[in-house]
Amino acid sequence: MMLGKRHLFTIAPGFLLLALISLAIACGGESVSETVCEQEFRKAAAIDDMNDTVTDLDRAVRFCTTLDEWVAANIKHPAALDGASPLVYLQNRCRYGPTQAQVCKEVLP
Repeated sequence: MMLGKRHLFTIAPGFLLLALISLAIACGGESVSETVCEQEFRKAAAIDDMNDTVTDLDRAVRFCTTLDEWVAANIKHPAALDGASPLVYLQNRCRYGPTQAQVCKEVLP
């Protein structure tokens, strides 16, 4: 059976929708947009154990504006803190690190 041009225009949107759904499934269905805070956590999580340092998350300290955002980024990228308490780590970096960031105002007395 041959399909005419009219049928192709009727079928094409269905194939486009199917392709978009397949792409979303292939990407894990996750949103591709991340906050800068989450991006910094992702970068720190990607550093191998032989090369990571205590300063790897200093940019995240600067870019995470709230404690809730910090904790959410840690939940999304737990390897960044390698099992350390997000609150204790943040308190220590705010006390002894090179940054006096917005998020530090929430965790330091």
